[in-house]
This record gives sequence, C-alpha cells and structure tokens, in this order.
Amino acid sequence: MKKKIVFDLDPYEQSIEDQIETFVPASAETRTRFSTIVEKARKNRSVNLRFDGNDLDRVKQKAGESGLPYQTFITMILHKYVTDQFVDIKEAKKLLRYAR
Repeated sequence: MKKKIVFDLDPYEQSIEDQIETFVPASAETRTRFSTIVEKARKNRSVNLRFDGNDLDRVKQKAGESGLPYQTFITMILHKYVTDQFVDIKEAKKLLRYAR
C-alpha cells in the first residue's frame, strides 16, 4: 500500500491547493505571448569583461548589499543605463539645487 505524502503548506500555497478544482488553463493567445517572452529571454548573450580588481570588489559588495549575485547586479545596472532608467543621485541632487 502506498503511503500518502503530506506537505506542510504555507497559507499562500494552501490557497492554491484549495483552488485547484477551479483551475482554468491559459488561452492559446496567452501561451503564445508567454512563449515569445521566454524565447526573447533565452537570447541573452554572454560577454567577457575585464574589471579593475578594486572596482569588481566594490561591485560585489554593493551586489551583496542588494541581495543579488554580482553578475545579475552588473546586468541590471547596464540595462538601466542603456534604457535611460539609471539615475545618478548626486547629479539629480545638483539639478534640484539649481531648480530652486
């Protein structure tokens, strides 16, 4: 006889378990949209960079403070920079001082 496996679920997991009977599969359109997103994500390319040792140590330290792996942290910073979302706090403060 097979023994039933019992898991301790947190409240969120339990709510999912309780709603399993009302599960409705995603539409073909939604599946296609998500497949496209996943395909684009898989197109990441690898690069090799050389950093000054001190700079890399500081990046690793800041990544640790953010709770991110340092490579993910570098990727995030570069993405923000090239999409014009990166804000230099010191420059922003200067602009605010001049605006007053």
